Amino acid sequence: TRKLLTAWVSNNSGPSGRFSTDEIAELEPFRPPGARIYYRGIRFSDIGSMVAFHERFASGKAFPFESKRFSSWTTSKVVAERFGRYSASETQNTAMFGFLSRMKAKKDYDGWGGYVIGAKIAPSQILVDLTHPGLEKVEFQHGNEGEIILMPDVRLTTKVYSIFGDIEREIAEFNERKAPD
Repeated sequence: TRKLLTAWVSNNSGPSGRFSTDEIAELEPFRPPGARIYYRGIRFSDIGSMVAFHERFASGKAFPFESKRFSSWTTSKVVAERFGRYSASETQNTAMFGFLSRMKAKKDYDGWGGYVIGAKIAPSQILVDLTHPGLEKVEFQHGNEGEIILMPDVRLTTKVYSIFGDIEREIAEFNERKAPD
């Protein structure tokens, strides 16, 4: 199971993105002791999806969230924003091209802006807390990300905690492009 967790963090989805019933049971002692708010960064590579999300959920009101697969969340809004703000880079070369692309676009984020959402998550909804003291000898963190892996098919009540990027300008430009001439 520790190999599977290491693969999960390295690939951000593990070998298959699935955990067996036995593996889930083995990880139960490594859940957090109580419910708390966790965060997730959302970045959009499609402007239409970002506009639709903004119109539905950026009001500050709570909304439902459910993922059919395991997903990573964090205790830190800053870490969540970093994951939402930038595309993953597996090499220095990819990272440099991302940096140059942002410079050319005069943006400090990839895609079309994004959001940090958060939800109060109970221990029973979590597969594993990667910061659990019992896992301290397993090295699979890229720094202190305060990461948990959320179980699939868990319904959460979430809300937007922060927005990054020039969302209003991007929405206005999108609406201008789709308006009939």
